[in-house]
Amino acid sequence: MGEAFDLLRQRAQVALDTWMQQWAIGRPSPAAVTVTPLLDREEWQHHPYQQLRDANGGLWIRVCAVDRAGLAQSVVGSDPQFAAGQVIEEIVDLAAAARAEELRAALFGESAVLPAIEITHELPPDLFAFGSGAVGIVCSTCGLRAIVDAGVWRALRAAR
Repeated sequence: MGEAFDLLRQRAQVALDTWMQQWAIGRPSPAAVTVTPLLDREEWQHHPYQQLRDANGGLWIRVCAVDRAGLAQSVVGSDPQFAAGQVIEEIVDLAAAARAEELRAALFGESAVLPAIEITHELPPDLFAFGSGAVGIVCSTCGLRAIVDAGVWRALRAAR
């Protein structure tokens, strides 16, 4: 299983590095990505998520204030002159959608059609079931905390 986790982390790493090259302000450092099994339900529950889910699998990207601040800082920096405003919020929204698309393509394949992004406050309970295959992906560099379901393992197998 260690090799599979490494492959998944590498794919997420490449996707987020690519996204950062296109969206991050200044000279971004490489994304520090970790992939872990979903062991602590409480850590992941009770947050809003962008949900991208179809027959290929599901991706949930946490969108609470802390994550949004990390994303915004990586895109526009921390200069107070770029305080939140409608234009900045729209730029951060576009960056969030691009990050979701880049990550989904890397994990589920380029041919996977990007499903509509929906906001949800409830994660499917089966994500936390023993043997579900769901994993957490975290990258503090760009304010990302995400979950992918077992569909990612089918996609990785098909890509080999």
